Amino acid sequence: IWRGAARQIAGTPVEAYLALRGLTLPAGAHLRYAADHPLYVHQRQADGRFLPVEVHTGPAMIAGITGANGRFAGVHATWIDLTRPDGKALVADPKTGEFLPAKKVRGSVHGARIELVPHPEPVRLFLGEGNETSLSAFQALERCASPLVVDAALWAGVSLPNMAGRALDRLKHPFLLDTDSLGRTRARQVPGTTPDPRDVIIPIPPTVRELVWLGDGDSDRFTTECALLRAVNRHHRDDLSQAIAWAEPGHDFNSMLRGAA
Repeated sequence: IWRGAARQIAGTPVEAYLALRGLTLPAGAHLRYAADHPLYVHQRQADGRFLPVEVHTGPAMIAGITGANGRFAGVHATWIDLTRPDGKALVADPKTGEFLPAKKVRGSVHGARIELVPHPEPVRLFLGEGNETSLSAFQALERCASPLVVDAALWAGVSLPNMAGRALDRLKHPFLLDTDSLGRTRARQVPGTTPDPRDVIIPIPPTVRELVWLGDGDSDRFTTECALLRAVNRHHRDDLSQAIAWAEPGHDFNSMLRGAA
């Protein structure tokens, strides 16, 4: 998929998609363009087997995933529909009618990242979850001529669980409840802030002295904060300063950027 995707993005739907999200393509970003990328779902067949069925094909932004060992590990695809406000394709499962995520990962993401603003020896690293929201925070700083982007790199961690890793503890959610099969309710248990030292982590370059985690404000704050604090704890080292930068409540950094435009 990666080798078959176009490196030249100028003039393609990927460039238009990023522009629709208020973004520009950073130099050296591990992003490519696929003109007709298939989207599959696994459907149960009459004989009980689950087989992949193509439900959509169309233009997609392809991001290259770099594993914890520094080698290519997979791709992250975002299907594009420029007629929609957010530019992402809206695809329904032909069997269930449910709308499918417009994004899919193929390969391994454990301890992996997408390098959106590469730097050979960064002093500062911004690390967020998604491509668009991470780019939004970084490019907002660039447009303000912030010194924070000097000698800085930007990575997307693909998912919050990958960024935070496994937890050794669980905490009671302050207000979310779960109901069991007998109708009993109890506080939801979420992964806590103590990292599992056996887990594979996203490797932080030794040159990095400041690590900034980007937190979305449109997901459950307690669960997200536990995850990011777990990430901070698992990457602790004496010569590394860490901070969490939060988007406004109810927003991610891209909706903030587009709202300010």
